[in-house]
Amino acid sequence: MKKTAAVIGTGLIGGSIGKALLAGRSYSKVIGIGRNRAKLRLALEEKAVSSWSTDYSALKEADLVIICTPVGHIENIFKLIGTHLKPGCIVTDAGSTKERIVKSSGMLPRGVFFVGSHPIAGSHKRGVQNADGKMFKGTLCIVTTEKKTDHKALHSVITLWKRLGCRVLLMSPAEHDRTLALTSHVPHFTASALCLAVLNGDNQRERVLGKGFLDTTRVAAGNPELWCEIASANRKNIRDGIEAVISALRKIKKTAGSRKLFPLLEKACKMRGKLK
Repeated sequence: MKKTAAVIGTGLIGGSIGKALLAGRSYSKVIGIGRNRAKLRLALEEKAVSSWSTDYSALKEADLVIICTPVGHIENIFKLIGTHLKPGCIVTDAGSTKERIVKSSGMLPRGVFFVGSHPIAGSHKRGVQNADGKMFKGTLCIVTTEKKTDHKALHSVITLWKRLGCRVLLMSPAEHDRTLALTSHVPHFTASALCLAVLNGDNQRERVLGKGFLDTTRVAAGNPELWCEIASANRKNIRDGIEAVISALRKIKKTAGSRKLFPLLEKACKMRGKLK
């Protein structure tokens, strides 16, 4: 029997998930939930949802709820949706931090099961108009698990992401946040810092920018509000990661113009060369 899914937050990621679910065979309905009626209508026009509502009571028929809002909103959403979820409902999310979210999911009622997710996919573009049902094919999705995670719900969430085309990696929430601080969050803030240091309203510099600078700073074009929320949710790990980058830059600064610089750059070159 086909099931009903609900997507809370029908932007780029939520819209892409909705399109992918509707293109599959497991879910006959995808309900879009949000506050902005114009954006929800657009999600319907873009065929990212099959219906929409601004009322959380529409969740009562959902077998699966996927929260695709900025991470700073998710805890409050848990407070608002609990009374509308039926027993056996599975809730997951697409947030890029996990420890605080998983902890706050404890406020959901008994008989409702939460499993944290983080698809490593997306774009610096925003909005459901840029949603792509094939966005997740060939990408990685981290699914978080801990001792109290319901095994049946975990299996369902893993299956969900695999059907959307993802490879799935299991991590604890704490391990996820430590790792993603270094591989995703700190690179974003480093790119932002590079823009602040180099551009700074200097038109002369902007005229001589090459592809290398544009590639290195592409992620800095991401939504500032979203990244402020990520910085708040994963503050300690991000600060530790920034200190590690500063330490590496100090070594480069100290050895610039000497023979000691070459082995540092050679090591970095070999490390990057091993990546696909």
